[in-house]
Amino acid sequence: MTQTRGAGPAAAAAHRALAQAGFGHLGGHLRLDAPGPAPRARDLVRAARRAVAAALAARPRPADPYRA
Repeated sequence: MTQTRGAGPAAAAAHRALAQAGFGHLGGHLRLDAPGPAPRARDLVRAARRAVAAALAARPRPADPYRA
C-alpha cells in the first residue's frame, strides 16, 4: 500500500490527539485503510482523530484501590 495524500497531516493529528490526552510520549503505528479512491486529506485527519479517541476509550484502566 502506498502513502496517500494527507498521510502526514493524519499522522500529525493522531500525535496531537495522543498529546492532548497526556500520552504524547507513546509511539505507535496508525494504519487507515479505505476502499475505493484515495480519501481527501481532511477525511484522513478526521479518521485519525477518531481512531485515537476509540483506542484511548477502549484501553484498560488500572483498578481504583479505593473502590470495592
